[in-house]
Amino acid sequence: MTHLNTRQTMALRGISKTAYGLVKISPLGQIRINANTVETKTYSSGKKIGNQFVSKNWKGRLLTQPGDRELMTRHEMQVRCPELLVTNYSMLEYMLMRPIERGIFEQTRDWLKEDIRNEFILVLDEAHMYRGAGGAEVALLIRRLCARLEIPRERMRCILTSASLGAGETAVADGERFARDLTGLLESSSRKVRVLQGTNEQRSSVHTVTREQIDALAGFDLDAFQEAANDLPSAQKAAAALAGQLGWEAPNASDHSAFRDWLFRSLTDFGPLEKLITLVSGKAVKLGTLSQTLFEGCPLETAEKATDALLALGSHAQRSSDGRVLLPTRLHLFHRGLPGLYACVDPNCSKRLGEHGGPTILGRFHTKPLSHCGCESNGRVYELLTHRDCGAAFIRGYVSAEMDFVWHQPNGPLSEGGTLDLMPVEIFVEETAHPRSRHKDMWLHISTGILSATCPAEGTGFRKVRVADKVAIGPDVTFDNCPVCIRRTRNSKDEPSKIMDHVTKGEAPLAEALRLAASRHPQLDLDPAEFGSGFRIEPALKDNARMLDIFLYDTLSGGAGYAEVAARNLPEILESTLALLEGCTCETSCTECLNHFHNQHLQKRLDRKLGALLLRYAVLGEKPSCSSPDEQVATLSQLRSSLELDGFRCTPVGTPEIPLLVERDGRRVAIGCYPGLIGTSEFVHPVRHAADVSDSLELNEYLLRSNLPDAHQRVRAIFQ
Repeated sequence: MTHLNTRQTMALRGISKTAYGLVKISPLGQIRINANTVETKTYSSGKKIGNQFVSKNWKGRLLTQPGDRELMTRHEMQVRCPELLVTNYSMLEYMLMRPIERGIFEQTRDWLKEDIRNEFILVLDEAHMYRGAGGAEVALLIRRLCARLEIPRERMRCILTSASLGAGETAVADGERFARDLTGLLESSSRKVRVLQGTNEQRSSVHTVTREQIDALAGFDLDAFQEAANDLPSAQKAAAALAGQLGWEAPNASDHSAFRDWLFRSLTDFGPLEKLITLVSGKAVKLGTLSQTLFEGCPLETAEKATDALLALGSHAQRSSDGRVLLPTRLHLFHRGLPGLYACVDPNCSKRLGEHGGPTILGRFHTKPLSHCGCESNGRVYELLTHRDCGAAFIRGYVSAEMDFVWHQPNGPLSEGGTLDLMPVEIFVEETAHPRSRHKDMWLHISTGILSATCPAEGTGFRKVRVADKVAIGPDVTFDNCPVCIRRTRNSKDEPSKIMDHVTKGEAPLAEALRLAASRHPQLDLDPAEFGSGFRIEPALKDNARMLDIFLYDTLSGGAGYAEVAARNLPEILESTLALLEGCTCETSCTECLNHFHNQHLQKRLDRKLGALLLRYAVLGEKPSCSSPDEQVATLSQLRSSLELDGFRCTPVGTPEIPLLVERDGRRVAIGCYPGLIGTSEFVHPVRHAADVSDSLELNEYLLRSNLPDAHQRVRAIFQ
């Protein structure tokens, strides 16, 4: 029989001539280890010549014994086809191609030809996972397997398991059609697909939950109970205290089995547990939501403690007569990748989410890059780094050769004449360093980012930090050894540093948004990885114009037809694309709009606002126009903060001619910004007509968002 598991396993099983059933896997048999096969040898050449090593000779060490019911090594399986072969579907595809596994399929084919009653069985676990391009590949693999074994589809019995069949009126019919399509069974075949559904157990309708029950559960000694396997008397003592509060008979169990049976009898028809079973049976519920629904009106902390106790008691309760667990519970933990972690540098940050009695290493964490935290000190925010070996905390900034100011972002990939050259710097922020650490002490101003090599007066807003003691010349200023554990941060020059960020490791934003919107269309509902997207820029035939092609394609080799469906529904998809680009509140892109696991390498190039402007121009013919003065002031806010830290006086005037007025040394400069889709030569900003100013400067919004240091340098250049 062949067992396909979407995640990891697949199995090849055979059934005897006279019996139908699955082969049960026995416990691991004895492994014979021949001591003579382990010997010491000496290198006869190479860099290690003369050194000794142990020859383990694995081929002679692991052998199946005559009494074993399992084959232990791949080599044995390749010689003698097993009745049950556990693998994965990718490996099965390799096996179908590799000559070394040819014997497995030949022996299975011959066995099937020996007797018509011999049957090949295919079991697909979690069958609902075989959708889209991945499902098509598995469906073709099943057909190839039948062809290799030289059997018609009717000689193969298929068993599909799933807990996600659905509850609609057409669920059974849809399930049968899905099974036929996946396994290659024609509707006219003599074999038929039959759906076997489970039935819900009838439980007590009494769901009374009293305040006394809630308090008793919340006060239950869960720590002692969870040590039942090692310390049964303490667990029984905790359970006895609970029984006394709830009016149950006291536990009097001599062993674990009797104790679990007592729990089963005591909890059956217990109001809170019956309500819990009703809430979670057949559907998943968030743990936080479950607590609030189960114990309505209770303080959150009390509800969570009572829920924890109830889940522990119910999942441990087991009836001795048939082994039935009262609350068979499955807990799913979902982990979402982070685009990075950023931290306020104020140890006394007023925005910290936890309750702290004093200063911490850093202030509040943020999941998006910011220039300032917004706490009482308005501390600067930088990306958080940690050493992979010991967990030492660092922040990453960007400095010039003078190392007198720490930027929170690097030079952008595009520039309009700026000359500021920044390099990354690792800044160690913990209080204690190893005595042999090679670092130098510096002081970082919490609210501005000014970096000083001399200790300032106390109370001036500086904190002590440490940077690598090396000359600030080269691509970066980083530690060669961790200042805490003194281990090398790189094993070799070409390896990445172990002082790492917290990113779970463009195509234009419009192409990416189109891909996401198409994958979410009701007629498709696919993983974004099923689609690829891209763009190309080509010269037009006349007027020195350029043409932008944005394309969408199936990632499955040969195509799965998804792009064709998307093309038929293109107006709706374009409308959804625009809503995706304009419906978020982030500055450029985030996990709520464009960022996801598959486009991590593009995320620094994604700008939803630029993509929205391009889509409106391409589909609706709307030419980008200058935003209102107030919107320009908001866009220029980070530049304004940066300039004020540099000693400029900035005034948001908010008129079309002077959105932002920057002054220093008697000079007045009007600054505005224009849409990122417009080239400098194509647009005349109203700031050029500003009166009573020394000069004016208009900045591209996209460049302003992606390269703040360059914009800052352009302003400084006007005043020099």
